[in-house]
Amino acid sequence: MLFSIYDTNVYFVKDIFIKISILIHAIIINAYKNNLKKYSIYLRYFIIPLLFFIILFIHEYQVLFISIHVLLTFYFNCENKINSKYNFYYYLILLIPFFLVFLFIGNAVDYQNLTKFLNSHNIQIHQQIGLGFKGLLGGFYKWHFYYFSYRDFIQLLFSFFLSVGIYYYLFHYFILKKIIIITKEIKNKYILFFVPTLFVFLNIDHGRNLSLLATHLVVFYLVLDFNKYKLLKFFEDIKKNFYIKNFFYIFIFIYLFLWTLPQDAGFGGREQINSIFKSSFFGEVSKAAKFLYYFVDKNLISLPEIKL
Repeated sequence: MLFSIYDTNVYFVKDIFIKISILIHAIIINAYKNNLKKYSIYLRYFIIPLLFFIILFIHEYQVLFISIHVLLTFYFNCENKINSKYNFYYYLILLIPFFLVFLFIGNAVDYQNLTKFLNSHNIQIHQQIGLGFKGLLGGFYKWHFYYFSYRDFIQLLFSFFLSVGIYYYLFHYFILKKIIIITKEIKNKYILFFVPTLFVFLNIDHGRNLSLLATHLVVFYLVLDFNKYKLLKFFEDIKKNFYIKNFFYIFIFIYLFLWTLPQDAGFGGREQINSIFKSSFFGEVSKAAKFLYYFVDKNLISLPEIKL
C-alpha cells in the first residue's frame, strides 16, 4: 500500500489517478450509501466523466479497473435492494474509450515518430508500444519465460502474497466470521469483478500492477460494513493469546521493515539481481537523516564533516 512512497522511481507515475478515482468512488458511496438520488447524480456527472477523462487523456490502464467501479455500483444496488440493472447503463459510455484504447494501441510508425520527438527531451518510451498488442504479448512471454529464473519466480510469488494475498485472506476471514457484513449475492460474486484486472500483468512492471490491485481490493473491502463489536472482540482474543499476540507483533515488524515492493517486484530478468528482501521503512529513515544533515548544513549552520 506504500508502494508509491518506498519506490522513488514511481513518485509521479500516472497510476495515482487510477487509485484516486476508486477512492473517490468509495468515499461517495460511504457518504450517500442510502441516498439513491445523490449517488446516481455523482455517478452520472462526476465518476463516469472522471473515468472517461482518465482513460483518454491520462492512463489507459484505467480500462482494466472499470470492473471494480461496476462492483461498487453493484454493491450499492444490493445494499439498497435496487434492480441490478439500475445505474449500470451509465457505464455504457465508457465503451467508447475502451474500444479506442484497443484500436489505437500503437504501431511501428507511431513509435518511431514519437521516439524521434521525445529523444530531443531525453525521454524514452517502451519498445513494446511500437509492436502493438502482439508486442505486449511477446514481451510478457520473453520476460517471464525466456529470461525466467527460479529466484525471480519465488520473489514474484512472495510479492503477490505480501501485497495482495495477505489482504484477501485477512478480509475474507472477516467475511467468514461475519465481522464484515456482506450480502450473499456480493459474497459469491465479488471476486469475479477482479478477473479483468489480472490483464494488467501483461505489463512487466509488476510492482505497479500489484500496488494497483491491492489498492482496489482494500478499497472495496473498506466500503463494506463492519460489525464493530465482533471486530473489537477479534483483537481482544489476539491480546489474550500469548503465542498469537507475540507472533502477530513479530510478523508486523517483519512486514513493515524487512521487505519492500519495488517496481519490478524482484523479477530481475536477464543479468539482473533484484531483491524484495531489503529495508523499507528503515531505508526511508536513513534517507531522511541524510537529507536533514545536508539541509541543515546548507541552510542553517555549518556542520562538521567527518569522513569514515
